[in-house]
Amino acid sequence: MNTTIARRLVSALALVTNATMAAGQPLPPTRQVHLDFHTSEHIAGIGERFDKQQWQAALRAGHVNQINIFAKCHHSWSYYPTKVGRMHPNLKFDLLGAQMAACHELGVVCPIYFTVGWSATDAETHPEWCARDRTGASLAFTQENGAVKIAVPTFAMHTAIVMTYQPAP
Repeated sequence: MNTTIARRLVSALALVTNATMAAGQPLPPTRQVHLDFHTSEHIAGIGERFDKQQWQAALRAGHVNQINIFAKCHHSWSYYPTKVGRMHPNLKFDLLGAQMAACHELGVVCPIYFTVGWSATDAETHPEWCARDRTGASLAFTQENGAVKIAVPTFAMHTAIVMTYQPAP
């Protein structure tokens, strides 16, 4: 692993507990929200009404100090500009970066959600990423309307996120 990437990963993990643990104090109570944001390519106007002030007001009103924000969903779409994956076709700006910046201004911790495994479009466009059984057949999750193949995104996608976005100061 690249040492710069490793340092950034360690730094990001240390930020969560560094101040309180160093002082020998217990971690403060946590109210964490998982923002579930799997959005199909058939949905128009993704994020176009995002408003930083409204986002921050909602976090304050909910007394949220941690929120999981989406980098990549199981439809295989990224919510930030990327050269490794594919940005959601109906997203016109860096939604991940805007949400992250708004959270950091408030001191809200924002772990990044990155789907692993269930990645529909990745499975179609990169069959070499698909998990396979011993016979070589693609593994799939079964649903009422068919099967979704299991695709494991590359390490390059994860590396691109770590190199692009800095942890909160």
